[in-house]
Amino acid sequence: MHYGSRPARDGVLLVANGSAANGPLAYKRDLMEKNASGSVWRLEPESGARRRLAGNLAYPYGLLEEADAVVVSESWRSALTRISLTGGRNEPVLENLPAYPSRLSRGPDNAIWLSLFAPRSQLMEFVLRESRYRRRMLSEIDSEHWIAPCLRAGHAPQEPTQQGGVRQQGVLKPWAPTRSYGLVVRLDLDYRPAASLHSRANGQRHGVTSCLEIGGRLFFCSKGDGVVASCVTEGLIS
Repeated sequence: MHYGSRPARDGVLLVANGSAANGPLAYKRDLMEKNASGSVWRLEPESGARRRLAGNLAYPYGLLEEADAVVVSESWRSALTRISLTGGRNEPVLENLPAYPSRLSRGPDNAIWLSLFAPRSQLMEFVLRESRYRRRMLSEIDSEHWIAPCLRAGHAPQEPTQQGGVRQQGVLKPWAPTRSYGLVVRLDLDYRPAASLHSRANGQRHGVTSCLEIGGRLFFCSKGDGVVASCVTEGLIS
């Protein structure tokens, strides 16, 4: 299982369980199996009481508390979804993102930072539609070489490539198609994209899974490259 958690204002924990079928290291399999078995829970640490707020979610990863709702990033739907805490229906907040979203956080001005850990591509969307090919890929090929999202590409000669996403005369162009990427998006109070930070195909900050703005700097975890880095936010915020 993959867990993401966030303390709520009333002292409880909001927990995202990414998948009921696969563990965190099998996130590629969870997408390739087209699962939607994730859930969001409300846990009370003192009493141990727990309540499921929503189920049948497509790999819930990040959580953001609102007054009477929780906004969750559903990685495999490439979308943000609002879950009512009072029993109402779930509703879309932001859909058709160009990458798979991970964690969310609020800045000092209450605007939202959204991390996205891997890019979508036409090739991956095609494989998701080809059931026979996908089943053979899962059963016959090592998961490191699947046509699937990854946190860092370019380290193994056996991995799949696509069009310009290979080195030409020893150089990888920054705008080349790539299996991994670094992307953080700043959303306004209405969850509309307002600014973004990119580590492109030839960058060294891929697979961003979380970020947090503190003291005029944005700290972010690049899991693909195994580092925690930061950048100034001045100039991004108008």
